[in-house]
Amino acid sequence: MCINIFRFLALSFLVTTSGANALRVMSIDQCPPLTPRTQQPFDVRTLRPDDIKAIAGLGDSYMAGARMFAENTVLPPPLIMEYRGLSYAMGGNPGAKTVPKFFQHYSPNITGASIGQRPTSHCTEIGCGFGTYVGNPYIPNVDQLNAALSGAMAVNLDLELDYLILSLRRMHGLDFENDWKMITLNIGGNDQCSICGGPRADVASPEKYGAFVRAAVERIHQNVPRVIVNLLGPQKMSKVYNITVGRKYCYPPGGNSSALLVNVCECLEGQNPNPQAMDDAVDGYSEKLREIHEYYNANPDPGFGVIYTPADLDTSTYLLSEVLSNVDCIHPTVVGHQWLAKCLWNDLFFPLSRKRKTWTFNANEKIYCPTDEDTIRID
Repeated sequence: MCINIFRFLALSFLVTTSGANALRVMSIDQCPPLTPRTQQPFDVRTLRPDDIKAIAGLGDSYMAGARMFAENTVLPPPLIMEYRGLSYAMGGNPGAKTVPKFFQHYSPNITGASIGQRPTSHCTEIGCGFGTYVGNPYIPNVDQLNAALSGAMAVNLDLELDYLILSLRRMHGLDFENDWKMITLNIGGNDQCSICGGPRADVASPEKYGAFVRAAVERIHQNVPRVIVNLLGPQKMSKVYNITVGRKYCYPPGGNSSALLVNVCECLEGQNPNPQAMDDAVDGYSEKLREIHEYYNANPDPGFGVIYTPADLDTSTYLLSEVLSNVDCIHPTVVGHQWLAKCLWNDLFFPLSRKRKTWTFNANEKIYCPTDEDTIRID
């Protein structure tokens, strides 16, 4: 009995002090290496960054790195680019400050990150594709394992998984059955903007959102061995609107880019705007993500884990021209993506109870250096 008590106290001490003495640095290159593993881990709860051999993404235009660079004029949609190689969660460009590049510091041969840029493909109520064409919306040599699509809602996750699962099986240098993988899922911006009406309102409720995400997670569970799925909470777009409407930065020569948010968000249009409905929807989406996380943690599988990261962005701390691109005053700049990458990385090594409830903007956010004792926390 005493031995069990001592073991409990020792474990509690390790959990409480984990990360207390770890370094936080400005560049991932300043982080010391981890002691090499003597054997590959067999349990998802023991994974370190050096164990991850492939990284993948599901989501919408944030994950796709859309509209990242500010312009001095408003561009027509066919000319708007996705800078996937700089996406916070999936960018693999040389020198990028992204989650895949942070992993690469510890796992040099990690695969899956996007490279470069490409024209935007888009999802609407009739399907996903380029321009008015509905068909294959992917460019594999750029996208790699980034299956995110601009305009996507949770209802489109099944389409994204069609591409992702096949790409994982075909990925050069990846042992599909035995290598550990991480998939980041961040979706909900377009769902909340459809909650008040329009052609996709019937699939935008928290109940529908939760069902689509749960089905996607279970499809991954059944079809992708040795994987962690990180569920990111969606941002409240009404908060973005509140800090951008009427701001000079959002009125570049050639038009009013902040009006684009009104155009895609039914709840911000017309004589009776209802941003509270959007906020309520996001609260509902976040609760569904939390429930999915709790379900898989209550039903453990050594080869599968689910993380829930609230990722509540504090827009009141934004320096507008640093964080949001004036292409539409919705999507992050490259500085914004770098900040998101650091916040996402830093939260990986803490349980939900110790993850930050809100992410406060800081262009000089420091990067957490995991120690040999740190694991990617799914609890």
